Amino acid sequence: MSNDAYSPLARLAGPAAIVAGVLLTVSQLAMLTLNRTDRVALLNSTIYKVSMTGYVVGFFALMVALVAIYERQARQAGVFGVVALCAAIAGTMDMAGNMWFDAFVAPWMADVMPEILAAPKRGTLVIAALSSYLLLPIGWLLFGIASFRAGVFPRILSVAIMVGGLISYGAGLPPYGIPLALAVAAVGVWCLARPERGSVENTERLSATT
Repeated sequence: MSNDAYSPLARLAGPAAIVAGVLLTVSQLAMLTLNRTDRVALLNSTIYKVSMTGYVVGFFALMVALVAIYERQARQAGVFGVVALCAAIAGTMDMAGNMWFDAFVAPWMADVMPEILAAPKRGTLVIAALSSYLLLPIGWLLFGIASFRAGVFPRILSVAIMVGGLISYGAGLPPYGIPLALAVAAVGVWCLARPERGSVENTERLSATT
């Protein structure tokens, strides 16, 4: 293997980003078909359970994609890139935990004690929910800015991540998670087309000499 080849983790950027983007997008589109007026019926529906399971798996893939994408630009991103990565990890983990609760705990609650769904939302529950709704967009906005500054990926993709990150404030509710999912998937497609550093560097040299 060439010394210019990406590490095994960095080579996961393309596949992981595409898997994450597809799962998150399809899951949110499926959720749009559900009737939200009856929350108990919603949480017990097969479409909800399957969609939310896919959403949780999508967040697992998103975490892998995040770290793998960062590795592709770590040197160019510098200290700000490290800060942005840590912020994006915190936001992604927080929202993934939120979605895990909604996917697996909420249906159980709707089945064994549906009355709790009508209870007022306050205290630690509100604080935890707000933390995920705030940390996810902040983290991915910073990561998009870091990517833009690093210049490894096309600037339009970095801007798409910034915009998707901001919109993902409501990522727990469809369709607000879709823009970020599609932006990450687009980065994944770009990464798959460039499996080694050498191919990128050779392209840049060719462009500079023409």
